[in-house]
Amino acid sequence: VHPLLTPLDAEHNMHKQRQLRELAEINGTIKDVSKLQEMLVTDEQNATMYKLNPELQVKVTKMYERDVAAKLAAEGAGAGEGEVKMDDEYENFLSELTGNLGDAVS
Repeated sequence: VHPLLTPLDAEHNMHKQRQLRELAEINGTIKDVSKLQEMLVTDEQNATMYKLNPELQVKVTKMYERDVAAKLAAEGAGAGEGEVKMDDEYENFLSELTGNLGDAVS
């Protein structure tokens, strides 16, 4: 009976370790290193799965640059006579919402 009454260190108390592990599983705070490593490997595989080949990547980059240039040119053209810039439209929208309080804020 005496050995049962003697407290064990936390490292040697297997029952306490199992209880703490079950509690961590219930709370969702358990950190299983092997699962984390598996997830890391899976993420790396998924990252390479969707990678473009170099030729296609060059074409996509050029197309993106062309689209950005066209968008910027269209916005610049919108600043001409009678047309309102996007910032001005936003300011007008805010003034409509706030009952012209936006002018006092700026």
